[in-house]
Amino acid sequence: TQKVHINEINSSIKHTACYVPQGSILSPLLVVIYINDLNHALECIFPIMPLMILTSSSLVNPYLN
Repeated sequence: TQKVHINEINSSIKHTACYVPQGSILSPLLVVIYINDLNHALECIFPIMPLMILTSSSLVNPYLN
């Protein structure tokens, strides 16, 4: 089931007919697709530039050693 809550307003509960199992290889891809336009959407709502976080194993790995 899923429900949306925005500005103290709740949508009705909807039952999800299909889903991606937790831990599936599709999960990271779907997250990237979902947040692809998040930066633009936040710029329209907030007058300041939102902070975007980039994580890459090639960028993080040197700091772990």
